[in-house]
Amino acid sequence: MKDLSIRALVPAPEQVKAVYRIPPIGYQLGKIDAVPEKIPFEVAGGEIRLVLPEPAEAECLLVARDARPLVGVKSDAVSAKEGRPTRVLVTVDNATGSRISGEIVFPGGFRAAPAGAHGPRFTGLESGQRYSAQFDVTAPRPIERNRTFVATVRYRRADGRSGEAGSYPVTSRTDERIAWGWLQRVETEMTEVATTPGIPHGNLYGEALQKREFVYAAYNDGAYGEVVRLAQENLGICRRLKEQKKR
Repeated sequence: MKDLSIRALVPAPEQVKAVYRIPPIGYQLGKIDAVPEKIPFEVAGGEIRLVLPEPAEAECLLVARDARPLVGVKSDAVSAKEGRPTRVLVTVDNATGSRISGEIVFPGGFRAAPAGAHGPRFTGLESGQRYSAQFDVTAPRPIERNRTFVATVRYRRADGRSGEAGSYPVTSRTDERIAWGWLQRVETEMTEVATTPGIPHGNLYGEALQKREFVYAAYNDGAYGEVVRLAQENLGICRRLKEQKKR
């Protein structure tokens, strides 16, 4: 389905500042993209009208009249690594009904260095506008307890009211669980190959052993996307070993 037209009756549509498509928890293996998408709209006949170019099976749209700011995050490195910064894009969409100023902060112990022209503070963000800034975020030790963090926006409205809004978790253990599942599959296949009579333990078997070590090394380094790739290669070698037995 493409170009889905939506017409919605809402109270006082002329007061709507913006419409946002709120992403699902946008975790993919190795990265996260959870940045709200601003959708063009028009007001006519007491309703708002818009078009979704490529709608998903489930959509969540926010009609921004006077809500909290929306905090989005995007990163190509889901899992924080010890001593190595994670590059994170943070977006702030002003979904409130007034101008806001504020600051992007991270949990205590996390060091966030601006990685572009914009820093953590912003002023005079009008309703419906977006502020974006990149940060290199370094997690504190021990890394096992600090793989997950959120970006928080502390803001003050033009009318004097203040508040906080948070993002999806910038990092997630979802990738770690997926990688662990692949690692377990490698162990199961290697055990079967090692204990099944008739499977030759020659050069190809040695290649499988080496590939298993690469899987563990990638897992220990937090390179979970690499874990999946290497595990798939290992399982392919195990299949070839089983085929040799059939011959």
